[in-house]
Amino acid sequence: MELHRALVPPAETRTEARFLCSRHLLLPVAEKTLLCLRRRWSVQFAMLLLQSLLLKAQEITQQDNTEETSALTYVAAGIIAAVGIAYYYMSAPVGAPAGHGHGGPSAASSAPVRVSEGTPDANRTFTLAQLKQYDGSNPTGPIYIGTGGLVFDVTGGASFYGPGGPYASFAGTDASRGLAKMDLKSSSFGVDDLTASEKNTLREWKEKYEAKYPVVGKIVDYSQPNSGPAPPNGEYTGAAQ
Repeated sequence: MELHRALVPPAETRTEARFLCSRHLLLPVAEKTLLCLRRRWSVQFAMLLLQSLLLKAQEITQQDNTEETSALTYVAAGIIAAVGIAYYYMSAPVGAPAGHGHGGPSAASSAPVRVSEGTPDANRTFTLAQLKQYDGSNPTGPIYIGTGGLVFDVTGGASFYGPGGPYASFAGTDASRGLAKMDLKSSSFGVDDLTASEKNTLREWKEKYEAKYPVVGKIVDYSQPNSGPAPPNGEYTGAAQ
């Protein structure tokens, strides 16, 4: 009996040990989750990390159903709920009307509202220099992107195309070549030398944009090769207009 008591610690000690073990699990998981959200990584991955914490807490609760370990389950569940709500508000498109979509009134009022230029005109023409003015650098202005000779208003996807977004380099440019080649750093706009596969990829991207974003014009620029019409005389001026 004495030997058994020496080998098996009291219930209070076991509970404290489990709590400390769980606390060491809680902190790293919480830190990794916040890192995922800060870097705009997959929210599903972040939630998986938190779910692992909840499962661990449930396991501990089943082993020792005390007030301390039960409380840990509620703490873990609370963290998951808090991060989920935080992501819900953080994922609201910039400029979303108050009370609509993610974020609600507080989210809409905390960020500058991007304002469109009125009814889209599909016949409006843009040179590359004019398109550059809609690169998202104006916090209250729309964001445009050129693809397949057309110009799309992608303001609704400002979290992707606005400053700091994963596709910010495409904003205010003819992104056709970059999309076709899946190259975020493409600095040229010509599409005539694309392979058949790349042209098919460009066509698919154009169809996706047409299904999701309004067309606000078309590219007509004779300064350098782009996805718009070629110069009438076949010669590019070599200078941005």
